[in-house]
Amino acid sequence: ADDILRVTATESGYLGAGAGGAAASTGSAAVGVAVAVNVTGEVETDSTTRGTEVTETEGTEVTVTDSTLAAESAPLALLATTDMTLVSGAIGAAVASKVAIAGSAAANRAAIGTRIRVDAGSTLDAGATADLLATDSSTFVATGGGLAFSGKAAGGVGIALNLIETPVTIDMDGALEADGEAEIVARANQSLVTVAIGGAGSGGFALGGSIEVRVPVLVFPDC
Repeated sequence: ADDILRVTATESGYLGAGAGGAAASTGSAAVGVAVAVNVTGEVETDSTTRGTEVTETEGTEVTVTDSTLAAESAPLALLATTDMTLVSGAIGAAVASKVAIAGSAAANRAAIGTRIRVDAGSTLDAGATADLLATDSSTFVATGGGLAFSGKAAGGVGIALNLIETPVTIDMDGALEADGEAEIVARANQSLVTVAIGGAGSGGFALGGSIEVRVPVLVFPDC
């Protein structure tokens, strides 16, 4: 190749989920519930590696297998980039003269890896600089709220979950030759926002609670 030799895999998108539940009663009880969930995951594929059948999960991935990528007198770049936005919001509300119960749950579950893989049978040959860059700059927002009001007893609970297992990896098992600088970087620069609110008001007994959970991203450079 006379110019830059670039191999790129990119995943970008938006997932939004919203839910609301409201209940009002002039009688004895009212219950309001809402649930909103976003789920993303990898795809399983069957392939043959050196005569062996293997099953792999694939996300945003650049894979070089038993190959030589040569850029004569030019830079070489392998780029894997994930930039997803997941937003989930839920609110539950209840009003009753005696007993009111309200609850909501909002969750984002993401399991898409960002990877660059160069196996032992492959060679990267750059006539100038060589860059291997895997990045994940996704954003995850989860908000949940539960509000309840009654004359005697009320309970409101909000739950918000960000369960993020999105490894960013570079597996460089092959040969790398570069006439200029060589850079190998795996980077996670994600934003996680988790908000949970629980509120209750009553002339007798009132209970409000909230649960907020975050599981962060993992970064595994291996080269």
